[in-house]
Amino acid sequence: MALDKNLLVLCVIREADNALTFQTILNRSNLQVKELEEAMGVLVLGGKIRSFDGDEMKPLAERRFFSVHENRQEIDDLIAGQLPLLAGEACLYFAYGPELEPERYRSSPGVHFLMRGCLKGYRLTFDDSKTGVAGGGVANLCRSPDSEVWGAVYHMESMQKDHAAEEVKIRIPVEGAVGMMCVESSVFKSHRMLFPSRQYLQKILDGGQFFGLPQKYLRQVSAMPVID
Repeated sequence: MALDKNLLVLCVIREADNALTFQTILNRSNLQVKELEEAMGVLVLGGKIRSFDGDEMKPLAERRFFSVHENRQEIDDLIAGQLPLLAGEACLYFAYGPELEPERYRSSPGVHFLMRGCLKGYRLTFDDSKTGVAGGGVANLCRSPDSEVWGAVYHMESMQKDHAAEEVKIRIPVEGAVGMMCVESSVFKSHRMLFPSRQYLQKILDGGQFFGLPQKYLRQVSAMPVID
């Protein structure tokens, strides 16, 4: 299912804890400049987003944008109404590992960030895999009743991925800013736990900062043992 660019930009801005610069919205949405300019123009005219008083005459690149608080419920209802349709088409993907890395994300055409997501009842682990990263474990999910894993919910124009033999696609309930959604993700058939390399773990941390994942969660990830 094709993603409405206006909805995408609205999701990115609604999701943020603070007002976002044009460049940040561009980076997180993974759109082209022209696409973003057009979408933001529609949203401003429609009263969904605005910039700070006195900034209206500044170039887009110098302004910060936020969703209109008075229309928050209308915005949430609009987003929530579209998510089941996207999930039904298997277009939503929960990224929790190195696919969060900003450079990897921005170099993936047709992949767009929608919102942060929390998967409850699982914990982040790092496991050995025949297809894993040399010198360390790969990110994986393990059931754990009192734990949670944070990540980014992507809209992917094509869910066709090159799945490794040990990689398994799963559908999981993830909680986002506007409610629960059923999304796809990937896990590996685990052989044994194996610490990740420092470089591998840093990719997850960089992505977590880029998408604004909770600092408490990122501190927990940062404290995990690594292989130097």
